[in-house]
Amino acid sequence: MPALATASSSSSESRTPRMDAGTLCMKCHQSAIEFETNSCHHPCFCRPCAMKCASGGKCKTCGQFYAGLTHLRR
Repeated sequence: MPALATASSSSSESRTPRMDAGTLCMKCHQSAIEFETNSCHHPCFCRPCAMKCASGGKCKTCGQFYAGLTHLRR
């Protein structure tokens, strides 16, 4: 019986799409990352947050200053 309980719990988890912390925007923590910094190339922002931070700032991963963002090709 424990094998059946495990199988049903894992199948319900697979139906619910989940994003891990590495794929979420570093500013809002809600949307998928679509942009990276142009200096250190760390993936960082979703589209709405990128529009707010596009003119430059400090990388949330390493602290390096960046002048702009680049759209990720996936």
